[in-house]
Amino acid sequence: MTSAPEVSTALGRVRGTTTDGIDRFLGLPYAAPPVGPNRFRAPQPPAAHTGVFAADRFGPPPPQFAPDGQAPLADHRDGDDWLTLNVWAPAGSPVEQPDGAGEGLPVIVWIHGGAYIQGSSAEPTYDGTPFARLGCVFVTLNYRLGVEGFLHFPASPETIDFPSNRGLLDQVAALSWVRENIAAFGGDPDRVTLMGESAGAGSVQALLAMPAARGLFRRAILQSPPAMFIDSALAARATELFADAAGLEPTPEAFARIEPARFEALTARYISAQREHRSELGRASAFEPLLCPVVDGLTLPADPWESLAHGASRDAEVIIGHNSDEFRLFMAYRPREVDAGLAQARLAALGPAGALEAYAALFEGREPEDLYEAVQSDWVFTVPAMQLAQAHAEAGGATYAYLLALAPEGGIGSAHAADVPLIFDQFDSDMGRLIYPRPSAAERRVGEQLREAWVRFAATGDPGWPAWDASHAVRIFDAEPHDGPYPLLARWQAYAEDRAHALGLQPAARPEP
Repeated sequence: MTSAPEVSTALGRVRGTTTDGIDRFLGLPYAAPPVGPNRFRAPQPPAAHTGVFAADRFGPPPPQFAPDGQAPLADHRDGDDWLTLNVWAPAGSPVEQPDGAGEGLPVIVWIHGGAYIQGSSAEPTYDGTPFARLGCVFVTLNYRLGVEGFLHFPASPETIDFPSNRGLLDQVAALSWVRENIAAFGGDPDRVTLMGESAGAGSVQALLAMPAARGLFRRAILQSPPAMFIDSALAARATELFADAAGLEPTPEAFARIEPARFEALTARYISAQREHRSELGRASAFEPLLCPVVDGLTLPADPWESLAHGASRDAEVIIGHNSDEFRLFMAYRPREVDAGLAQARLAALGPAGALEAYAALFEGREPEDLYEAVQSDWVFTVPAMQLAQAHAEAGGATYAYLLALAPEGGIGSAHAADVPLIFDQFDSDMGRLIYPRPSAAERRVGEQLREAWVRFAATGDPGWPAWDASHAVRIFDAEPHDGPYPLLARWQAYAEDRAHALGLQPAARPEP
């Protein structure tokens, strides 16, 4: 049975749809279209609705770059109102909640991944129905990507109206909308939990450190946050390289003269230029294209690892974790033969400074491919995630850690993004079929357990396992989930003197990544 529920928001009435007991409101604008005079500016307030807004279709995705010919976008309507969000909520009578919950339902805000250059809240994988069925209000959102969201214009009197990290500022605007309006959908504005995977988790990490986001959420779940933060000097150099490749001046006015759709081809040209400057860009050259959050001193005032270590978000409860075989996803997309020489070269480029031999010894007797995959998993995902957990815990913040360590039959292990089909119950998605070609009952149960833990955490601040402390205990989600010592502790500890931080311009002190 389908009906048309209506809700009053600060911008006017909106009409959604109801299917099988779940209300769904799609394509709700939370900011004005970032085009024309709003191009490359901070998000501006949206116009009020005229009449009743039909919230029955996803808004269009922002312009993006899809590497390797991928086409990740779901069905959407045309237009330039990229900055929209979507809401799923239980219809009808209130849903029973865990003990300690408030009057309104807990709210989870999902921020999608995609390396800050691709993705959309319209992707079918991100359907919030399974979460709403567990008794929460679930929100997904679009934010500006790539050039539109993360190209850095160095601060000057001429660029003061063109801030860095526009994609992050979009997320702050969406959270402000949630704060103001979510009660009308049955949600509790004082129990908002951010949740993100990959670049979405990196966004959550940035929001934990951003003054502009304070008071807009209470809890956070970070699934595989990457080491993709750069300082303003490196970001400025990246802009220069992009401008040279595109035949432009490195100014917002020059970039604004280019239609957004043209940047896909220009981004591919920029990646080629970036590869020619690997020695100058150092470790950051591993990220292609180099468009990601910038520690600019203004929108993102300080390195987020340092910010959390100094207690920037000690009042927020957080869950931080990752998957055991992160880099295997990228090996599946770009297979290559790995010999001992290539593995050692990658270890030298990305391995722990001062502890390369100790790290390599952990893989004695194993295949070169194991070392090659592990060092890239650790530098990009494992170490940044666990150092962030440690920083937050040492600052006095309630911190819970986990490891996803499933070994699906016929799959590629617990690769990067293996958690996404699990939590959304999307085993029939492209990613689901790649990682779980023959999903077992145990794997489906793990997905249910993850969802239940995330909703319980959103409601009460307790996911159901002990907090992270000096014992380094985590919840290990394998075929039989259990609590135990962090299994990759030795690999993480090898990086003790090589802490995660925002990357800057570097001379070629190491071999090229």
